[in-house]
Amino acid sequence: MAVASLFVEGSGSEKVLRSGLKTVVGNGMRSTFWDLNIKENGQLRNACPRIYALATRKQGVISDFERWRGTQWVWDVSLRRPLFDWENEQWRVFLSCLDCINIRNSIPDILTWLHKPDGKFTPLCCVLYVFELVLPILASRSSVGSAG
Repeated sequence: MAVASLFVEGSGSEKVLRSGLKTVVGNGMRSTFWDLNIKENGQLRNACPRIYALATRKQGVISDFERWRGTQWVWDVSLRRPLFDWENEQWRVFLSCLDCINIRNSIPDILTWLHKPDGKFTPLCCVLYVFELVLPILASRSSVGSAG
């Protein structure tokens, strides 16, 4: 089985494996804007569902939602309509989520593997991690089978 097949959406392994991956944002050229994990709030689209619903652009990488004004990063998120008064607080929450994103124009975005100290993902480290998860289950089944 290929390692990539473990990431099939809806598979039990997908959630476990994705929890070990973290995007470190650099220049925003590879990281998907709405899928960014914003601290404890999860993905940006889930942390700010109203703003996501109003956004004209639902897909794209971070760099599609920004522009540099001189040396300053300016977010460029277009909405389908002006905000109602009751939505202004949600917009402020959205902007505070964006403030958590540290853009560094000089380095590329990278994907790190949280289950390895150096953060480098390899198929072998993925297999070893899955083996660590499965080994206790296999051991308990083995002891149940030999008890009978």
